[in-house]
Amino acid sequence: MLSCCSSADVYHIDGYIDCADEGDTVTILHLDNDNSHESLSQAIVKDGKFYFDGTVNGCVIANIHVSARGKELCSTFFIEKGKIELHVGDSSIKATGTPFNELYNIIEDSITYYTGRLDEIEDICCSEVPDSGLLAQLGAAGIGLQEKLVDFLHRRITENIGNPLGIYLFVVYNGIFSVEELHSLSADDGQLNDMMLGIVHNNKKADP
Repeated sequence: MLSCCSSADVYHIDGYIDCADEGDTVTILHLDNDNSHESLSQAIVKDGKFYFDGTVNGCVIANIHVSARGKELCSTFFIEKGKIELHVGDSSIKATGTPFNELYNIIEDSITYYTGRLDEIEDICCSEVPDSGLLAQLGAAGIGLQEKLVDFLHRRITENIGNPLGIYLFVVYNGIFSVEELHSLSADDGQLNDMMLGIVHNNKKADP
C-alpha cells in the first residue's frame, strides 16, 4: 500500500501532446496543499510540449483537460513528488513516472483487460445466435469475469483506502460495496469518512 507524507514536496510535469496546435491551452484542476479548495493551473502548448511546476503535500487527485482541434480530452492522474510525464494522444491521456500514477496504470490495465473480455462475450452474443450450450458457456464465462473484476477492485480499494488512489477508486466504484461493507471501511481522512457515510445514507434511501 502506498502512503503520502505530510510535508510539501516539489513536483514537475513534462507534457507531450500530439493532438494540439501551437498556443493551445492545457488545464489542470487540483486541490490546493491544504485540501480546502480547488485550483486551476494552465500551460500553453509549444513544440508539442507543456510544463507545470509546483509543490504538493504528499499527493493529490488532479484532472487534466485538453481542448484542441475540435476534440475534448479529460483524464484523472495524481500530483505527487517527483517528475511526472503526461502523454496526450488523440484519444487518451496517460501519466507516468511516480508511484501513484504507475500503480493507477497497472490497475487501469487490469480493468481494461476484464472489460475487454466482457465486451468480446457481448459481441459474440449480439452478432451470432449461439446454441443453448454455447450460450450457457458464454454466460458462465461472463459471470466469472465479472466476479474477478469486482474482487480485484474490492481488494485494490480496500488496501488503498487511506490514500488518494483509494479515494478516487472508491468514488468511481463504490457501487461494488454493500451497505455493511461501507460501514466497515474507515480512513484517517475525516472528509473521506463523511463521504462514505453520505453514500451509505443515499444507498439506504434508494432501497425499496
